[in-house]
Order: sequence, then structure tokens, then C-alpha cells
Amino acid sequence: MIKQHAFAFVTAVAFAVCQLPVAAAEGAPDVLEERQPAVIAYNDAVSMATKNLPGLISLDEAIRALRDQLKELTDERDARINSFNPIMRPYVESAIRSAFAGPIRLLNRHINEMIYSQDMIKTAAEMQLRGSIVAVENMLIDIEIAEAAVSQEIAALDAARIRYERGAGAESDYRSAELALSQRRTNLTLLHISLSNERMNLNRLLEKPMTELYAVEYDAKQAELPPDIDAYVRAVITEQPNVKQKDSEVARLKTDLDNAADAATSERDEKKRALSRAERERDELGKNLELAIRKQVNSMQILLYSIESLEIDLQRANDRRETLRLNLEAGLVSQHDMDLAQLAVMNAEAGIAKSLNNYWVMQFALEHPFLLAQ
Repeated sequence: MIKQHAFAFVTAVAFAVCQLPVAAAEGAPDVLEERQPAVIAYNDAVSMATKNLPGLISLDEAIRALRDQLKELTDERDARINSFNPIMRPYVESAIRSAFAGPIRLLNRHINEMIYSQDMIKTAAEMQLRGSIVAVENMLIDIEIAEAAVSQEIAALDAARIRYERGAGAESDYRSAELALSQRRTNLTLLHISLSNERMNLNRLLEKPMTELYAVEYDAKQAELPPDIDAYVRAVITEQPNVKQKDSEVARLKTDLDNAADAATSERDEKKRALSRAERERDELGKNLELAIRKQVNSMQILLYSIESLEIDLQRANDRRETLRLNLEAGLVSQHDMDLAQLAVMNAEAGIAKSLNNYWVMQFALEHPFLLAQ
């Protein structure tokens, strides 16, 4: 499992993710008692979170130092030109400017490179933040839709219960409504898990954008798929409430058919059709679940391969950063090169953490296969 670290909610940013109470309908899960409204004020939040990035501060200091050197160099050049009298000055000015042109051009190039590095780091930080903000907003919309679906299922369950109590509806209809409500609630819980992961990522980025945010720590042995997929699929399908309900219905219809041995032909034919229909629905339900489970397992396997590839990229990025750090201390490379290496490490770490979050969400859905078949 990912070893989650607790990060304090950032109150200094220009937007806040507020919480509004929702009237709890009968039977509504606890997760419905909080709602997250839309996240607002993108530009202010992103600007505030990125204006004091450590990388930008160090580059600012380096740029100021280089500009001071540039000013000293141009002042010395002008002083040498002005040291000649007006008669001699036109003859020596061109030679003096040519002598100083190389060092001045080199300093300007270094300054421009650092300004480019600043823009690149800030752009990367803003892209991370905006991407996370949009993901949170999309999940909030999905949760609103899911909450509405839960409310509809609660109303449907109430109506089915009333019909059943009055003798106007079958018990199976009431149980089906209960099961549908349970599925909607679990789906809503899954969305809140995804939202929690994305909000944690957003808060972390807002607190420390584009620095060494976190170390990727997880137990690789737990990020594994079941060894016997076929046996796993059969076991999971058998234990699903809706499959069990269909099995019970088939068993009941078989008993009704056996008990109707002396009934009229038309009645027996009707019971046979009901039994065939129930068996067909049960088999179709099992096939749909199996297809959804196997599709999810394949997606998770691909994600694990992706994580392995990202881990290799992270190791390479760390090795390159360490090499550049030693070379920087020896004066063989520039701070610009070191900033690029640091950015590569952070991108690889963020990619692994994001993929792992997705993996655990997919694992939760795999443990509740009816979510996959919806």
C-alpha cells in the first residue's frame, strides 16, 4: 500500500475547497453528508503557489549576480573608452568594444538561459497545478451525478417497499431496489476515494510545487494481481449479491416447477418459461461480470508494467541528477542543467505516485465488480 503522508491543508492560497452539508435522506451513507463545491480562482491560486518556488529564487539570485557582472563589464568598457580624449576616442572605441564583445555576449547568453529555465520551471509547476485542479473539478461533477443517482434509488426503494407492504409488489422487486441502492452507494464511495487522492495531490502541489514533494514509498508485493485469475473470477462472481439473488430465484422457480407436476399444461409451460428466463438472466449477468473483471485485470496489469517502466526512468533520473550534482560542485556544468535534472526526477516521482493512486482505485473497483459492469 502507499504509505500516505499527512499534508496540512493549504490555507494561504486564494481559493478554498469548502464543505457544505447535505440533507441526509433516509438510508443515505455517511459519505453524502459532505459535498465539495467547485474549486475557484485558478489564476490567483496558481500564481500564489508558484511565485516563490525554490528553483525560481535560486535562479533569480544567479541572474542578479550575472547582471551585476555585466554592469561591471560594461562600466569598465565605457570607462576605458572615455579615458581617451575626444580626438583619439573615435579611433580606439571600435577596438575596445570588440575586445569586450565576447565576454558581454557570453554573460547575456547565460542570463537568457536562466530566464528560459525560470519560464520552464514555472510553466511545469502551473501545468501540474492546473491539471490537478481540473481533475478535482471533474470528480466533483461526477460526485454530484452519483449523489443524484443515490437519491433516485432511495426514492425507488421507498416506492418498492410501500408496494410490497401493500401486497401490490413482489419481494424480489424490493430486494432488487435494495441492491441497486447499495451499488450506487458503493460507486459514490469509490468516487470519494478518487477525489480524496486527487485533493491530497493538489494540496501537496500547492504546498510545495516543483520541489522534492515526496518519496515514492509502497510495498511492491501488495501491488500484485491474483495468481489464478480464472479461479478468482469464478469465486468473485459466485459471491456477488445480484448473482446470489438470481441463483435463489432460479432455485425457487425450479421448486415451483417440480411442485406443479399435476398442474395444467399451460401453467407448467409458464413456469418453464419463467425458469428459462431467470437462468438466462443469471448466465448473462455472470458473463457480463466476467468480461468486466477480466478487462479490469488487464488494465491493472498494463498499469503495473507502466509503473515498472516509470521506476526505471526514476532511477535513471536520480543517477543523472547525482552525476550532475558532482559536476556542478566541480564547476563542469551550469545550474540550468541541474534544474533540468531535478525536474526530470520530480516528474518521474509524480508519475509513479499518480499511477499507484490509480492502481489502488482500480483494486477497490475489482473488489466490487458490479461497479465495473454498470
